[in-house]
Amino acid sequence: MLLAAISLAAASVLAQSNGGVVNLAGAGATCLSDPAQMANLERERALLSRSARRDLNIVALPEDQAEPIERQGGFQWCASCASASKAIWVCIGDYASASDPGGSSAAQSQPGPMMMYGQSGSALSQGDDNNRAQANSLVQGERWHELLDFTNRWMQTNQNSAQAWFFRGLAYENLNNQTQAESDFGQAVRLDPHFGPAQFGLGRTLMRRGSYQQAIAPLESATRVMPNNARASSDLGVALTHSGRPQEAIPVFERAMRLDPDDIGGVGLAAEAYILSGNWARGAELLERAIKKQPFDAVNIYWMQELGGAYNRMGNYHRSEQVFEASLQYAGNDPNTWQYLWQDYLKTGDAAKAQQAKANLDRLTEQGQMPQAGCPAGSVVAGLGRCVGIPDLLRNEQRRRQQN
Repeated sequence: MLLAAISLAAASVLAQSNGGVVNLAGAGATCLSDPAQMANLERERALLSRSARRDLNIVALPEDQAEPIERQGGFQWCASCASASKAIWVCIGDYASASDPGGSSAAQSQPGPMMMYGQSGSALSQGDDNNRAQANSLVQGERWHELLDFTNRWMQTNQNSAQAWFFRGLAYENLNNQTQAESDFGQAVRLDPHFGPAQFGLGRTLMRRGSYQQAIAPLESATRVMPNNARASSDLGVALTHSGRPQEAIPVFERAMRLDPDDIGGVGLAAEAYILSGNWARGAELLERAIKKQPFDAVNIYWMQELGGAYNRMGNYHRSEQVFEASLQYAGNDPNTWQYLWQDYLKTGDAAKAQQAKANLDRLTEQGQMPQAGCPAGSVVAGLGRCVGIPDLLRNEQRRRQQN
């Protein structure tokens, strides 16, 4: 699919090898030199990074090199990057060089806050206990290749150690081989179903490849074994929300917020669940809180649009107008912003502003930039053809409601 030309006006990032943008396709990656398309990519990257709890990259590369990395779970999202010469993809995910999809040059990042891993529900042998201590030391030092070598030697002496499979999965996860990480976490869970960190790892890797519904069961197990782990609860909320079950996600997000009130990303995710459930007031309350603390980036702009849409739905047109106007300097070419402002101005009786908003909306529509229909409140990623951060969620929710 091609990226549509709807943009945030402020994002005009040029293709380069730093700043989260990696161009492995040269001049053929024309989408990287188009400010409108780069605006969409920067916004999507920020949202996916927020959900993944780590910085992801925009990577342009030939299709034949992108596909194996995508199959291994190294990219969370890909689209065609228009090129006259050959097929070029632009993807968002953990950067790995095209010649090494296993990830020797992958972005190194922890799946969550640093912790001592490997506490399973089963009794450990003395050897496993010693190996776990050494593996944890390698984790603390982020020495992932050494951890991989160490766990391979560990498995030669004990193939049935859930600990060994878990730590090897952790090494693969941080080396950007998500397919192998998922397999190893799954084997650790089969060997010890009460092994909370392994269940958590399995849930993470399943979500990373978009299998949100499958991720629910291991994440539920992880939260039972590790009830004070805010990240596990928050990720369970994400999996439920992406599976079209936002009402069930709400108490899970509330628990996560109680455990870690400073996790602003979790607050924003909880707000989405409330808004998708029709509780505009609570969603707006959480978004107001998140916007005050979140650095002013693409995620913050999205939250502002979501907030403005929530106030519009509640009939608070003055506050909706204020929020959308504040986002204009960054979202001046977003037709959804102008559509909401047109409605707000009509409701507040400002005919002149309503006329100007309608003119801007018509101009963008004539350029082929249509406002999204059916998205909750202001939750739209301009040009990506879906609601922000919630792939296929509305369709799933609508289907479920029709069945009921």
